[in-house]
Amino acid sequence: MKIARYAPLLKALVVLFTINLISDHIVQLSQVNAVVDSLSLSDALGMSRHLPRFWTGLLVPLCYLAALWATSNWLKNLDHTLPNLSDAFKGLVPIGNYLVYAAIAALFLVPTLESWINLGGRGFKLEWAIEPVVIGLIGSVLKLVGKNCAALDEGLAAKSD
Repeated sequence: MKIARYAPLLKALVVLFTINLISDHIVQLSQVNAVVDSLSLSDALGMSRHLPRFWTGLLVPLCYLAALWATSNWLKNLDHTLPNLSDAFKGLVPIGNYLVYAAIAALFLVPTLESWINLGGRGFKLEWAIEPVVIGLIGSVLKLVGKNCAALDEGLAAKSD
């Protein structure tokens, strides 16, 4: 079973999603430019920090895209690591890391930064939603599986010496 053939497809999807994300942000800037005709690009970028979630809205999708890219790398290497199953499981750690980063960004980082930028708040803010919690827990499980396989390999290597 050649599962590695799906890796380029995932990377192509990451590129397409990134282009879509960038074009969505360009559309937001063009709407600001349509309101004020004499706005230069640097002025539009300066105004962009006042648009809701213009920059902070990139954090979570970029973490998801990084997780998808790491998944593509894992699939590409899976055919080579399958004979040693623990190596295959160790490749899950970066995927789990990016999913946890996305969850943290969605729950804490983005709401806190938005509060600081737009409302002048100084405390930490939590925006509770079930989706980032579930994604973060799945990422944590992937990390635990990968790290436990790495620890198991180290323990077996130490016993064999």
